[in-house]
This record gives sequence, C-alpha cells and structure tokens, in this order.
Amino acid sequence: MNSNGRWRLIGVVAAVTVLALGFGVWIKLYQAAVPAWRVLSDDSGRIVHVACVINSARRAALRNAALVTRILNSLPRRTRVTVLTNDPKAFAVLGDPQRGRLVMLDLPAASDFTIWPQDPFLVLKSRDGRLALLAAREFDRVDDRLIPQRLAKHLHTVFRKSKLAFEGGNVVVGSRHVFVGADTIRYNAVKLRKTDPDVVKAFQRELGRPVLVIGPVPQVVGHIDMMLTPIDGISIGVADPRWGAALVRRELTRNPAAVRAFEQRCEDYYFGNPHVHALRDAKGRLIKPPKVVGKTEAAVKDSQAIAVHLDRVAEELTRYGYRVRRFPFLMSRPKPVAKSTTGSKAAEPGPGYPCLTYNNVLVEHESGRRTVYLPQYGLGALDRAARAAWRRAGCRVVPIEGFAISAMYGGSLRCCVKVLDRD
Repeated sequence: MNSNGRWRLIGVVAAVTVLALGFGVWIKLYQAAVPAWRVLSDDSGRIVHVACVINSARRAALRNAALVTRILNSLPRRTRVTVLTNDPKAFAVLGDPQRGRLVMLDLPAASDFTIWPQDPFLVLKSRDGRLALLAAREFDRVDDRLIPQRLAKHLHTVFRKSKLAFEGGNVVVGSRHVFVGADTIRYNAVKLRKTDPDVVKAFQRELGRPVLVIGPVPQVVGHIDMMLTPIDGISIGVADPRWGAALVRRELTRNPAAVRAFEQRCEDYYFGNPHVHALRDAKGRLIKPPKVVGKTEAAVKDSQAIAVHLDRVAEELTRYGYRVRRFPFLMSRPKPVAKSTTGSKAAEPGPGYPCLTYNNVLVEHESGRRTVYLPQYGLGALDRAARAAWRRAGCRVVPIEGFAISAMYGGSLRCCVKVLDRD
C-alpha cells in the first residue's frame, strides 16, 4: 500500500456468471411483528464489514482484481474487508495501514466461484447485535453456496439454512420493508406447493420485516437490486429506462464517437486485456467477446420497451408512502440463442451489452449524512446524469470507475460487495 493508504491486489483475476435481466410490476404488502432477528437493511447505518470474491484468470474469464481494489479503496478506512479467493497464490496484499482491516480468506482450490457474493445468502442481525448468515435452501450457481459456510466458520457466526430458495440480488432490504422479486415468490410457491401469500408470510417469518413483492411474473429485470434502491425510510430509488434511453439517443446524435469508443472498450477489455481476443473454457470450447459495437441503438429500444413496467413500480411505491427518486438506466434484453446447425464448438458468452444501472449501489448513513457508492461505466452522459441525480437525492456521491466489463457479465457494485454488518 502506498503512503495515502491505498491497497493493491496484484494478480490476474476472473469470474464467469450470467444474471438474467428482466422486470415488471406487482406489489403486495404484508405486515409482521418485530422479531428477535431481522435481515440487515441496505439503507441504514454505517457499513462496518464487507466481503468480496476475486477469481484468478487461471480459472475464469472475468478479471476483477483491479475492480475490487478500486472498491476497497473507495470505502471508508473504518470498514473491515474480507476478500475470498480460491487461488491465493495469484494475489498479494502489498500493504495494509490499518493492521487487520483487510483479511484474505481461502476458498476450496478445486471449486469454482463467481465474483457475486451477494446472491447465495442473506445476513440476519439480532436485537443484541449478533449476526447469522442465512443460506438459500438451494443454490446451484457453480460452488457459490460454499461462500456463506466459509464466512460463518471464519467469523464464528451462526450459519443457517433457509427453508426458502432465493438469490440475494432479488431481495432488497429497506428500513420499512423487504422487497422481494415476484419470480422468487412464484418459484418457491411451485417448489413447495404453497400459495404465493403463504410464501410471502414464510419470508416474513425468516427475515423479520414486512414484505413488498415486486413483479409481475416473469420479471423484466431479473434481479430487483438492478433497479430498486432503498435510500432511507422515506425515499426509494427506481431505475428509469426511458430517461436512460433519451440520454443515450441524444449522445448518439451529438457525440457518436464517444458512444462508439465506449462500445469498442467493452469488446476490447472483455477478457481484461485488449491483446486477448479469445479463451477456451474448461471443456475446450472457444469463448469470444460478445459483439457490442453498434448495439447501443438496440439497447435504447429495449430500454424504451420496459419503461412502462418500471413506471408502474414507481407509482405503486408512491401509493405505499415512498418518495420515489428516478435514476437513468440502460439495458439490452438477452435474445434467445438458436441452436447451432454448423457443428461449431464456440461457447456462448455472457449477456453481452452491459446493463448500465445506477441503482446497484451501496448506501450508508453517518451523523445525518447519506453517502452513495456509485458505479461508473464510461458512458459519460449516463454517468454524469446519475451522479447529479444522486446529489439531488441528498447524497454525497463516491463514484467508482470501471464497471462496464462487470456489467457485461450481468452484475454491478452491490452484486460483488456483500455487506456483512452495519453499525
């Protein structure tokens, strides 16, 4: 670490995952008594402890060591950080000015992990400050289910297995409500042979807070943390794809070179190095970067098509007493992949065009001041508008650069930072 206290994680890193994108509008309210344990909120208190996962390029395609370093350097020095990796020899911590603040924790070397620790578990906190890690009933994305077990053992924290299936990205927690994506409710209803209301009540019992269900089924944004952000007990952020589409369409007219440069960077750095044009997966199949150049216009049209659904989400939340703040959003909906009739053995890449969301953030409160840690993607018109919108929402903005490639694989800031405790 250098003299101003920055970290450097040295190594070549990667991860592979695809988070589906989609969403709509169905919201129901259920009340519950305040229990002994409650799921940790996303919008209150100081961030005390977080966990991130980094994967070596020897094992996966997405290289994120530099991105994780930027994230950790952006968080306050008081925030403890646990970094998990299954390839510890690929990385080194060059310095830690606050001894013990950063801990490197080994994951099983023979297992595969993504860089998204947000999804396989939730964090519960008791009235007396104890923590418990609640793992999803089932979670089959590579070996990510092992992450909460390893963390619980290291932290000497209670580990529980939920009776319900979920992904943490489809569960967002505010001071007043837990927001759960409707796909998660319906999936559990089918698997457990229960009604949707019964599943909601089961979530309330486990999570200790009233639940609002965000839908419909199927969702048009696959994880609601890509488009929904509790800011405090009164304010909530909702993505605005109509605004994002308008900003980018204007940029395509006024400054097409900037858009083209953004698209080209996405393709060039898909594997972390512009000199790497293809890789092979574990089965020997060829992986090439998805085509991004020239695809922004399609993303504009896709975003316009889903705008009405997110407008309805905003309207419903207003009826429940929330002050809704809107933030620009741009996404390209994945297209169905036709089966090859050519005998090609090329592997399909991830989603392709990045999902540019300014709702997948970290929010904290300290001494009456709100701070948002905000991902930046390198498409200037959107990045600037998002910073200004969060400032209007009363937040100090800490921008974190370099999320375009992560977003091509389907995730952003909240996806790769799991908050383990808040003050």
